[in-house]
Amino acid sequence: MAGIAPTYRIGPSDIFTSGDLAADAETLNSQVNSLDDQNWDKPDQALFDGWTAFMSEWRSWYRGTFFNFLGAGWNNGNRDQLIQFETRFGTFAADYARQSGNNLPGGVVAPSTGTKDGLGDLIKNQLQPLIPSIPVAVGVLVVFVAVVAAYFYFRFVRRSIGGG
Repeated sequence: MAGIAPTYRIGPSDIFTSGDLAADAETLNSQVNSLDDQNWDKPDQALFDGWTAFMSEWRSWYRGTFFNFLGAGWNNGNRDQLIQFETRFGTFAADYARQSGNNLPGGVVAPSTGTKDGLGDLIKNQLQPLIPSIPVAVGVLVVFVAVVAAYFYFRFVRRSIGGG
């Protein structure tokens, strides 16, 4: 009996964390490595050149720290870019299989779906009917915090270093 292909952890409209993003990136990286280790003698040069360019982009992005910080799960841009890499990989894997006659061992994981479903978006979607002007409220809060910080700076910090 053939093994079951792995799946990505994040599905449509799931709350996802930085750890979920990292796990999905690792799943894709394993597949990328597996396809890269295949025999590339039969596929045409154009496919190989495209694959090489994809590998360069993927490695650069994957080695970055997009999912290595706590707030990555709040940034849908990270998720959306990972989905784009998953989709592009699926195309390369299918083209490789068609041209070489070899399928990727273990199968190809279907790309994730969904967008605008990070934790921040889910919270915003719940609050939006209650507070239709969240961006305005956030702007007011930022200004308030800046005023308080300036007050404390001039009141305490500057005075303690002999500024007045």
